[in-house]
Amino acid sequence: MISIPDNENNLQSSHDYINNLEVEQDRKTQTTIKFPTQAQMNAFNDLYQESHNLQAENTQWREKYAELEEELERKEHMIHQLEMDKMYEDELFTNTTLSPSHKIVLRAIRRIIHTLRVEDTIPTAIHLSELANKTGLSESQIRRLTDELNEWGIITKTTRQWKEGKKWISEMKIAIGGKIKSSAKDIITPHKRPGGQRCHNCGSKNIEMVVYQCLDCGHHGPTES
Repeated sequence: MISIPDNENNLQSSHDYINNLEVEQDRKTQTTIKFPTQAQMNAFNDLYQESHNLQAENTQWREKYAELEEELERKEHMIHQLEMDKMYEDELFTNTTLSPSHKIVLRAIRRIIHTLRVEDTIPTAIHLSELANKTGLSESQIRRLTDELNEWGIITKTTRQWKEGKKWISEMKIAIGGKIKSSAKDIITPHKRPGGQRCHNCGSKNIEMVVYQCLDCGHHGPTES
């Protein structure tokens, strides 16, 4: 009996062999470490550097934004303070019990304290000459007017003197009193005009009862009965 070669079996074996080779090749390909090329490394380094630069730029913008927010908050506070000061001064000059001189001295004191950004209740050194320059009044007038404002509780005034060598040094400190905290138009002073007479221009009591003449500012006015 003659045997015939099994061509189909041989062909299948060849196919299996080829498939096994391909599978083995794929396995080796998958397990082999592939190192990046120099071009790929350069591209990665460029992207990394760009990312780092963007992060640094983002941090700078965040810091700038925070600074702008703080500056805006300061400006808004300043605007609010200016609006409050203007409102107070408008009310101050509608007050009918304070003389014009008392009003301008009080306004000058508040402006000096606020310019120095000191708390109202903290005694602040203010020179008579500084108030005189800001109000156009004499130092003797300033001394009298601040004494009266202190007496009425509108300001708190303390003075002290000491001697340095042959020279006497004086210091005046002023803080805002309790009455000024309320609406300025509602400030009521307890003083009474002696004999019903006071200078119509500056509110001074230092007058001569002739027609009358104010010895502080020279203003003349009719006497009052």
